[in-house]
Parts: sequence; C-alpha cells; structure tokens
Amino acid sequence: MISSLHRRFSSFPRSLARSASIPAGLLALTGVVFLLAPAPTTQAQGREGRPIGPGVRLIQWTSPAGPHALHAVEVDTSDRFIRLGIAAGRAEGLGLEPLSRQAERLTLPDRYPIAGVNGDFFFYPGTTQPGIPTNALVLGGELIRTPMSRSCLVIAPDGTPSIRILRARGRVTLPSGVERTLDGVNQPRGGNQLVLYTPWFGQTTRTGKDGTEVYLTPEQGQFPLRHGAPHRARVEAVQTGQGGAPIAAGRWVLSGSGAAGALVRALKPGDTLELRVDLDPQIGPEDQVMGGGPRLVRDGKVSVESEGGTLGDAFAKARHPRTAIGFNGKKLYLFVVDGRQPGYSEGMSLYEVAEAMVALGCTEALNMDGGGSSTLWVRGSVANRPSDGRERSVANGLLVFSTAPKSDPVRLIPSTDTLYLLAGAEAEVKVTGEDPYYNPVEVPANQIRWQVDPRFGTVQNGRFTAAASLATEAGQEYQAVDLVAEAGSLRGTVPVRLYPQPARIEILPGTTRLGTLVQKPFRIRAYDREGHLLTLPAGLRWEASPELGTVAADGTLLTGETAGRGTVTVTVNGVAATAQVEVAAGVAAALEDFENTMDWKARLLPAGTQGAVFVAQGKARSGRKALRLDYDFSTATGTRAVYALGSRVLGQPLALKLWVHGDGQGAWLRARIRDGKQNNHLLDLVRKVDWKDSWRELRLPISEDLPGPISLEAIYVVETDPNLKPKGTLLFDDLSVEE
Repeated sequence: MISSLHRRFSSFPRSLARSASIPAGLLALTGVVFLLAPAPTTQAQGREGRPIGPGVRLIQWTSPAGPHALHAVEVDTSDRFIRLGIAAGRAEGLGLEPLSRQAERLTLPDRYPIAGVNGDFFFYPGTTQPGIPTNALVLGGELIRTPMSRSCLVIAPDGTPSIRILRARGRVTLPSGVERTLDGVNQPRGGNQLVLYTPWFGQTTRTGKDGTEVYLTPEQGQFPLRHGAPHRARVEAVQTGQGGAPIAAGRWVLSGSGAAGALVRALKPGDTLELRVDLDPQIGPEDQVMGGGPRLVRDGKVSVESEGGTLGDAFAKARHPRTAIGFNGKKLYLFVVDGRQPGYSEGMSLYEVAEAMVALGCTEALNMDGGGSSTLWVRGSVANRPSDGRERSVANGLLVFSTAPKSDPVRLIPSTDTLYLLAGAEAEVKVTGEDPYYNPVEVPANQIRWQVDPRFGTVQNGRFTAAASLATEAGQEYQAVDLVAEAGSLRGTVPVRLYPQPARIEILPGTTRLGTLVQKPFRIRAYDREGHLLTLPAGLRWEASPELGTVAADGTLLTGETAGRGTVTVTVNGVAATAQVEVAAGVAAALEDFENTMDWKARLLPAGTQGAVFVAQGKARSGRKALRLDYDFSTATGTRAVYALGSRVLGQPLALKLWVHGDGQGAWLRARIRDGKQNNHLLDLVRKVDWKDSWRELRLPISEDLPGPISLEAIYVVETDPNLKPKGTLLFDDLSVEE
C-alpha cells in the first residue's frame, strides 16, 4: 500500500473530492483523460521462467536501469484446470489479512490456490473505516462494496478478464412511494447520504451520532444483496442520534444523515422498503469484481489514465513498489516490482509499470495497490521482497486456483536457481518432488542421492563444496556443472557455474577515515563478467599496512594508537582489491549515549495507541541513563506504532549500531533514515525482540548506494497483524555508527 496515499483517507477518500478538478499536466483525447508521461524507459524482457501449475509459470528478472527486481506470474486462463478467484480480506467480513492467509483460508482439496497478488487500495488502519476497500467488490453475485470512479477488474465465470469503470445507481422506495437515491453500500457515510450496510461491513456501521439508522430484515429469498435485482425488506426498528448500529447476521442497516436521515426517520416497525442497486455498465450476475486503478494499458499501448481526477501526476511519476494485473486475450499476468530498497530495487513509476506490462505482451493492464502492500504469493510463500520487510495485511487479492488432481512425484526440481560459486566456496543444495501438475511433494532428504563429477566438487549433508582448483577451456570464464539428484526413479538437476577467479571484486568501503583503537569490518563482493554475484570461499587473505593496525581473518581492522595512512587489501582466488584508510586521533564513533539529551519525542499511531518515550535513569548499559520506549498495542487495531523521534546526522556510515534491552514480547523494531536527497527509508533493526531482561547489540547495515549525508530520523516499534496485541518496554543505549 502507498501509505502516504492511504493516510489521506479520513471518513471518505479525499481523492473522490478532487474528482471535479483535473490536475495540471492532463491532456483530453477522444473523451479519455491521460496523464502526460515522461520519456519512456526501456524495460527488460521477461525470462523463460518456471512452471508452477498447469498453464502457469513464474517469471523473475532484473533491470539494471532502476535497478528493478521484477516478478510476474503468467496464466493461461484457457487451461482446463485453472480458475481465477477474488479473495476478500477476512472470512467474517471486510478487513485486513495477509494474502497468504487469504489463500490458506480458501484452500480446498480439489480447488487450491497456487499464486496471487494483492488487490485494491483500502482505508488505512487508524481511520474510522480500517480495511474497507476503496473501490467495488462483488463476489458470487453479491454486491459487497459499491464502486468509486476508478477502474475495476471484472472476472467472468469462464475466467475472461476485463477492465471497467463502474458506477452504481441505487434507490430506495419508501412505503409512501417516494424514491430516494441510495448513495452506496458498505462505504463510509458522508453528509446528507443514505448508505446500506450488510454484515460484510463488520459488527457495526461505525457511523457518528448525527444520523438515523433503520434496522431491516430482508424478505425470504431476498438475502444477500445482489446487483441488478429488486429487494424487499421489513423495518424492525429505527434509532436516531446514536450511531454505530450493530449489524446482525442476515440483516441490513439503512443509515442516513442530513436530509436523508430526516426522510427515513419517519419509518416505523412493520413498514416495507424496496431497494435496488444497478451497476453501469451492466455486468453478469456471477461476475467477480475487484477495484483498483488507474488503467495502465489500453489496446496494447501505454495509457496511464487519470480517471476523473482521482490520480495525481506526482503519484504516477514517483517510483514505488507496484502491483499490476494485465492480459491479452490468451494470457493473464500478475506483476509486482519491488521498491524502496536502494541497491536492490528502486520501484517504478506508473509509466514504467505500463511499459513493463506491454513488454510482457499485455493489451490491457490495471494498477493495483502498491507500496508495502505489493505482494506476489506463489505456492505457499512470498516470491518478492515486500518493502515492509514482511508480508502486509491487505483488503483483498486475486488468486489463481488449480483443480488438477494431486498425485505422486514424477520429477525432482531445484529449490534454488543457478548457483554461482568461486572455487572453494560452499552453498546449500536442495530439491523437492513435483507431481505432473507441478504440485510440490516432499521427498525425505535421506532418500536423495547426489552425483557430481569429483573434479568439480562434492555434496555432503545437503551442501555442495566446489573444488579448490578449477580449470576451464581457453577463453571460457566458468565451468558449467549439473548437480544430479536421484530418489528412486526420479531425477533432477541443480545448475551450477564454477569460477576459478572473479572478473572483479569490491572491498567496501573503498575509502574510510577511522579513529584510533576502533574496529572496522570490511565487506567483499565478487562478480563475474555478466554482473552475477559470486559466492566466496572461506579463508580469504587479508593484509593491512602496518601504520593502520592489524586485520583479522574475517576482514575486521583493529586500528592502532597512532594516526596513519595506508591500505587494507583482500585477495580472492588470486584477484586483489584495496581500500584506502586514514586513521586519525579524535575521530569518534559514538553518536548518542543518552546521558545528556532531552530531545527524543514520542509519536503514537493510530489514535488509541498507548505509549511513551523518555530518558530514564537506572537500567542503562553504560552510564546512568537509557532511552525508554513504552508501548501498548492492545487498545487499538490495524497497524500500530510508537516512534522515538530524534534526528541525528550519521554522515556516510557503513552501519548503525544500537544496544537494546529486550522484553521478550516479539516486537518488530525498525529505524527510519533519510538520505541526502531527502528520501526516507524504513529498515529493520530486528524482526522480533525475542530476548528478555538482557542487552543485545543490533547492527543495521546502511547501503553505500544511498546519497549522503545520512541521518537517523526515528527508532520505532510496530505491529501490523491485527490479531497480535503486544505491550512492553524497550530500552536503548550506546547508539553508534561504523564509518
């Protein structure tokens, strides 16, 4: 989810309020409004991929232009075993749930999901309507959420997809014959609006006290609410000035405010109402609908459309993690590009995503929710790298189901792609069984026998060790080797490239200035000519100029007591790299000991979260004081966080270090840093604080690809799972940097 977009939503999406005006930079052509695109960026073509189901394959590739890490699932919707289905966030009503959990909930023995992506934008946790999708949702013919003026994905019963902007035309006929427009179904109620709530919305209407709510019982056969059909319902009760009416199973609540509330206030128990909601353009009675937007591709050409002013030009041009769905009449594509991870993947603008969809062969494509929500789920695990560092709970998603029968394995497949190793390096190797329809079947490791030419290495206990000495043909950079796995009559191979030497190596940092008597770890990266990262052997040879101090076998330099200049050199299979180092007296590594500071402040999100941040005496790691962060996530829902805000300039460090006194509650501890171009980056200090009553030093690497100077903006604890409600206390001390 693009969180900055979601935080704009309060009781109603502000993007709807902007629909009357068209932002600058729009061009109207043939009745369709387009955002003016920047110069196109060439995208890498998709790779061959690997099958993950009948007619379904996973494609993953990279583009150095971003850099971009791209992931797609290609689906042959005509395959007899394949079905498409839309999943809602929770079984008991609208809400947030990880896509993997949605898939697990919808798994049946004869109909099981094999891939999926996240779906629509939603109202952000902390608003009065957390987890409610912002656009249409129709499942099994039931109208769950009326649309806004953005494109939707429509799936016909035969799996045919289409993209449409739907509009709802609803009306309520009172016993007197007076008709009143029904403004929506299961959406936040605005001023002078009449909204119908069904049990999908949750336990209550979550409305304010400024309206009237009518409890309705549908007549026999009139439940659930279906679009394009008349419904009759009996009034059971009318309440005014209370709000938050409970929604019972099999019942509806009609809620009005302003003039609409005054109109229905005259109703009395026993009255009968007629309700009807039609969608324009009309869709089939069993079509599935999931909101998204905007459209990205039309008739095979890039077409990023503003859709009534609901899309801003800045949002379209900014690079974020993105999710999209596209198709071409033969194939459907689920697409995700990772982002907000410098050096790995920067994310894409909507124009870049549209170009990537066209490159895949899509004639039509639709943007979905992005940011931390962007998730591609494949065969039980997340195939991409979400920017939150873990899978986020989302409102809905599109799943690909297989109905193929499951059977015994017919082949062994590698659990990893091609391995790239230098001579003498080690790597884990693993294969799993697969049936004729690509369903995984576990094969015990003790039943698998490995074969490899002993000239190239050995396999023991699931690990391959490359030979320490390798020979290649003249002009050949590497030796291609297949590790053959056998289990009974089954065979499979793990492809390996073995390199006598790297084409180039890097030592990081390449230049640095250190204080006396400090430890400085250096890192190494080795590459082949194509830029593949190579696995390093153990026992590298490190050397340091005597003026600097001594360097350990793991590449950690311990500087001496005096100033000096020199080099640190590492040799990898005969190829050397050198770093320039200056040691100067008085270069401090410590950043914050919390002994004489009062400027750390607390920020609590959302409303209802309890917590505090302050400098406390007593249980410090060193000195007398430490920074204390109290949090209580039991009193709010959705994503909850307590921030310790305190800006500190880091310069261009290798890593940030922080000592943390744990409480054992499993909290997710993160840091927010800002680079020299004023871009924020959210990074994990630790996924779970699972230690208690003791101090532990955490090290957060800082990518050298980030423009400096780097500053630390916040340390914070966060919980995104609505089912978890931890509370506790963390202490922080001795904040420092590795330069």
